[in-house]
Amino acid sequence: MHAIDLTGAVLVDFQLVSCEVGHARFDSAIFEGDTSFAGTRFFEEVSFRTAVFRGRAEFMEARFEKPRLRIDDHLLGPAVFGGTVFEGFTYIEHVKGLSPGDFDGATFAVSRPDVATP
Repeated sequence: MHAIDLTGAVLVDFQLVSCEVGHARFDSAIFEGDTSFAGTRFFEEVSFRTAVFRGRAEFMEARFEKPRLRIDDHLLGPAVFGGTVFEGFTYIEHVKGLSPGDFDGATFAVSRPDVATP
């Protein structure tokens, strides 16, 4: 399983679609334009700490198998998590730009969401 570490990267129209990934670290990354993780399966820990999304972020049908997913303290443009499966511990806290409706159709096994709404 491949690991990805794009800590601090500036990514433009980033696409990681229908892939299988082990560890993934996007801490402090800046996502410009449209970003998609649609259909991607993450098997280990995934972190987006202090990442900034400046466009649409799509996680449709993504699957976080057993990892710990951490999303906190960053700005997120329009986001879609429909059909996403969160098997492991999911930590979503103090995120601006998300609403509970962005998770329609998503499945959470274990979570600690604190979704900031406007």
